[in-house]
Amino acid sequence: MTRTWKHSYNVYLVVIIFLLKVGWLLFSEKISPDPQPGFPLDDSWIHAALARNIACGEGFTINPGEPAAGSTSVLWTFVLAGIHYLCGSENTNSVILCARFLNCLFMVITIVFSLRIMRTFTLNNIYLFAGGILFITSYPWAWSCMSGMEMPLASMLIMIVFYIQFFGSVQSSDHFLPQTALCRHHSANDALRTDFEKSSQNTIPDVINVPRKIFVSSIAENVLIPVVWFIAFLARPEMLIVALVSLVIISPVSKYCRSVIQVDMPGASEADSSAFSIRDMFVQVSIFLFCLVIFFVLYHNYFGVFMPNTLEAKMTERAFPLAFKTSGIFHALKTAFLSPFIDLFSVFSFLFFFNPVSCIVFIAFYVTYIIKLSGKLKTFYLQLLNNSEKSKSVKCVLIELEKSDSLIKVFWGGAILLFVSAATGIIAGPENYAFQHGRYFSPFFCISFSIAAGFFLKHLPVDLLKNHFILLLLLSGVLIAAEAQYQSGPEFAAEVYNINQLQVKAAKKISAVVKKDAAIGVNDVGAMAYFTENRIIDLEGLMDPALIPFKRAGKTGEYVRKSKIPFVLIFPYWYPDIASDKNFKPIWKVSVERNVTGGGDELVLYSTEY
Repeated sequence: MTRTWKHSYNVYLVVIIFLLKVGWLLFSEKISPDPQPGFPLDDSWIHAALARNIACGEGFTINPGEPAAGSTSVLWTFVLAGIHYLCGSENTNSVILCARFLNCLFMVITIVFSLRIMRTFTLNNIYLFAGGILFITSYPWAWSCMSGMEMPLASMLIMIVFYIQFFGSVQSSDHFLPQTALCRHHSANDALRTDFEKSSQNTIPDVINVPRKIFVSSIAENVLIPVVWFIAFLARPEMLIVALVSLVIISPVSKYCRSVIQVDMPGASEADSSAFSIRDMFVQVSIFLFCLVIFFVLYHNYFGVFMPNTLEAKMTERAFPLAFKTSGIFHALKTAFLSPFIDLFSVFSFLFFFNPVSCIVFIAFYVTYIIKLSGKLKTFYLQLLNNSEKSKSVKCVLIELEKSDSLIKVFWGGAILLFVSAATGIIAGPENYAFQHGRYFSPFFCISFSIAAGFFLKHLPVDLLKNHFILLLLLSGVLIAAEAQYQSGPEFAAEVYNINQLQVKAAKKISAVVKKDAAIGVNDVGAMAYFTENRIIDLEGLMDPALIPFKRAGKTGEYVRKSKIPFVLIFPYWYPDIASDKNFKPIWKVSVERNVTGGGDELVLYSTEY
């Protein structure tokens, strides 16, 4: 059996287990009190409503003729528009099933690239299988596929571009190692070496054949990387800061160091490596910025804003821009210092309670990395004591770090989750970054966990105990996550049931109470926009930023009166000024006995004097 077959077998097995998790959610939905297919979030219906209007030729709108910058994933909305176009806008069940199928496909590709990244650290199939199982059990990926949201798409894109940029191209450190040394490097103990290395039928050269100037990136690579980063940005706006750091800092430094390491190759020189590194960075950043400029110009021309309204609408008082605007620079700086810790705590609390082993892997990665880094810095310090002129430059330190397991790009990949969580806390200050199954940070978790797990598995301290330790780690992770995996089915079914009973049911039955030409103010836009023909007014400011000041001041009712909205359908405790105002008369309501995902257990329709 060849190494390729064994690795493929690993992939197949992990994917099958993941699909069994998806099947469990579908089965749970089927045996629920209301087996009607649906989505576990109203936000999913927002994307669907926008997509349906695009497919019908009405533009990127909730209400025809009114452009709505309310989608944080432009790409996913257009993917859903394609589904609506192919399935037919009236065939809702087919749209739901196709969206789920596509998300499952995206997730399978994500799993494949996760294992590919782990494989750059170790060729041991036990480690790869353990890493794959921990990956699919450390986050509710099956839920994300069934949610009708963009998480699998965004996760797939960041995994692909990160692999191409840092692991799949000629920059990868493994490409510079002799093949036999590579196998021994990943598994020094004879008992742990791969069958591929032992097999006499699979002879391999001592050194992989590489291009003469290995540090020269192809034109295709210089175009592909920024374009895929831009597409990833269209899937999730947080990708913007990740892409810029990767293109401007991490990739050039890593590539320069790798090229300098190869200066002994015929025809290569350090000057050439520097020139090529700068050129590649300039080309890639220029292409990325060009795509961004075109996007922002078109977006502003259509919507009148440069970014989705969601950013401003969901800002809290601990967001730096809002704190600076309302309380001054000193309070804003204090807020900016504290906010990242709140979001980091939120993220890792979610991960710990879902599968504590994933947190152990992250902690072990950071500890292992610090130990590895400390060893390199100690060597550098000893060289300084010996008055080595060559070691006195920062460049030399970076090159030594890159020689040692490509520590520069490994650090960045493992730290992306921390970086994005902290940046989001400073810029937006969300109420709960791990809200709704951590859907906001899932794309960044997948890349960070893949690198953290691979690096940790490669550097387990005791060779003789590696297999036993990995098996114990895998078993403990599966057992600990078993409860969460089992509960995910009934929870998903309950969430779909909640949205169907509250949002979808209200939207389908409200026509008996409200005329089709009447406007309705709502706190959840999705299902109401998808299943009614009424003009929908978003009371959360996601579609109309003019409402945001009223919302923050607790005066949404004043906005309703100013806009002369005849009906509002809301969760009363969201808007106490409306619920306590006698001019708003409750005329109809819908409720659920056990609310697990909606904004409340009762939706109330109020009429106004208009």
